[in-house]
Parts: sequence; C-alpha cells; structure tokens
Amino acid sequence: MTCTACAQEIDELKGVRSMLTEWAPAEPEPQFQLVSRNDSGSRPWWHSQPVRTFGLAAAALLVTAVAVSLVNLEITYGSEGLLVRTGWTRPTTAPVLENAEPEWRKEFETLAQRLREEFAESQAVSDSEVSLANAELRDEGSRTGMTDDALVERVQGLVDESELRQQRELALRFAQLLRETEVQRQTDLLRIDQQLGELQGFTEAEVVQHHELMDYLVLVAGR
Repeated sequence: MTCTACAQEIDELKGVRSMLTEWAPAEPEPQFQLVSRNDSGSRPWWHSQPVRTFGLAAAALLVTAVAVSLVNLEITYGSEGLLVRTGWTRPTTAPVLENAEPEWRKEFETLAQRLREEFAESQAVSDSEVSLANAELRDEGSRTGMTDDALVERVQGLVDESELRQQRELALRFAQLLRETEVQRQTDLLRIDQQLGELQGFTEAEVVQHHELMDYLVLVAGR
C-alpha cells in the first residue's frame, strides 16, 4: 500500500534524477592558444634569431668591459718608481696623515738641517780662530809696540780671510749637492723613460689583443 505523500516524494526524486542526468559542468577556458603552422610568419623577427641576439648582447657586454678597463688607467710615481695599473679601479682607502708628506720634502728638510749644522759648526770654528788670533795679535802688539790702527787692520784682515774661507767651503758644498741632485734627476728621468717604453709596448699589445677579441665576437655574432 502506498500513501499519497510517499507517491509525491517519489515523483520529486525522479525529477531531481532527470535534472542531474541532463546537467554537465562548465568547461574552463584554456590559458594558451593553439596557432596553426600557416600563422608562423606573423611572429616577431627576434623569435627566429635567438642565437644571434644573444651573441650581440654578449659582444656588447664584452665591449663595455674592455672600454672600462682601458679607461681605468692609473699612473703613480713614488719611492718605488713609476707604477702603471690598468683594469678595474681598486677601492681606495683614506690617506694616512703620517705618509701624506712626499719623500722629496723629507729629504730636502734633512739636507737643510745638515747644512745648518755644518754652517753653525764652521761659524763656531771661525769665531774661535778669530778670537784666538785677536788674542795673539794683542799679545804681539803689546810686545812689539803695535799701534791700535795697525792692530785693527790686522784683525780685519783675519776676519776677511775667515769669511772668504767660509764662502769657498759653502760654494764647494753647494756645488757637490747640485751635482748629487743632478745625478739623481738623471736617474729618475731614465727610469721614467724605461717605464713609459714598457707601458707603450704593453698598451700596443693590449690593443691588438682587444682587436682580435672584437673580430672574433663579430664573427660569432654574425653566425
């Protein structure tokens, strides 16, 4: 036996079943596009030349690196002579105040101090000689009855002779210093000339090497 309510529920379930049978899930849209072989001609020009584009990019990077290495040319001259560096610039540190003074200034101050000491020593010796000679002349004048004018003239002659001797010694010393300075200058000039010759040879060899590298890169990029 069936009741009316049960028959109604059975009919509703049949309707739901028929609706589920007819229902289908919606298809998702694809994230890519299928292109026919006939449409390959519409692609950009760089798609057909990936190797050449990469070669040109690599060549451009190498050319930039070569240019930077040539620009960063560092020339310094110090106690070790002439130094030349090329390539990437090294990080510089803050200069030390104790070493900021050039070497030639220290040598000049040492030389000036030595000259002052020698001049003071020579002046002391000269003053001592003049004093001794003056005392001897006074003793001699008292014994021989030499007048004051003759004594003053004799002392003045000794002073002039001492000054002349000092001038000759200073002139000789300065001539020796000038000769030593000239020898050192000629040595420095010769060293600089040799360093510049080596630099010129190195630069020419480096330029030839860079030209060969550029020719090779152009050849590879053109393939």
